[in-house]
Amino acid sequence: MHRKSHLAAILAAFLLLSPLPTTPARADPDPVAITALAPVTNSDGRFGMVQGIQAPDLAFQAGARWDRVIFPWSLIQKDGPDACNEQYFSDAAIRAQAGRGVTMVGLMIYTPQWASVTPATGRPVDRPQGLNLAYNDPKNLWGQFVRRLAARHKGVVDNWIVWNEQDLYDMAIRYTWDGSYEEYLQLLKTAYLNIKEVNPQAKVIVGGFAY
Repeated sequence: MHRKSHLAAILAAFLLLSPLPTTPARADPDPVAITALAPVTNSDGRFGMVQGIQAPDLAFQAGARWDRVIFPWSLIQKDGPDACNEQYFSDAAIRAQAGRGVTMVGLMIYTPQWASVTPATGRPVDRPQGLNLAYNDPKNLWGQFVRRLAARHKGVVDNWIVWNEQDLYDMAIRYTWDGSYEEYLQLLKTAYLNIKEVNPQAKVIVGGFAY
């Protein structure tokens, strides 16, 4: 065996057979007392949270004066077009938070299975049926849901975001929206026309893009 190879073999055997050095266990440090900060009283109104409604008092005390609340169509009308289930929150909770000076922003997203163009899959990312019909056509299922939701919360939720990260995908999966960009535009247009008709003061906001 070559001398260098021989030395390398000996070194490797030594490393394999030698016990690994151990580090003596350290005692846990003394716990640090955490004191809650005083509630924010001088918020300038620009700070907001997502789903702050789940802990409304803490969100408000932290200074959040905007709250983005998710309204998942797939859960609100899970059982059909006549259903209207409250999710995560109640109407009373939303009104209470708005009443203390928090601007509420609603995010409309996800298609229920019965309203999907491919109901057998049961995927909330699917496009809704009737999207290319007139915005106020009873068979435009997305339009009817948006109209009902915006009317229900008029004066309390006057800011509406249409979907979220609709461009987020890879070669194997679409994460929140299974349609094309043109179909998302139709989704946005349908929502805009319905919301504005029942609540002219409302603002309609394009869904946030991932890329």
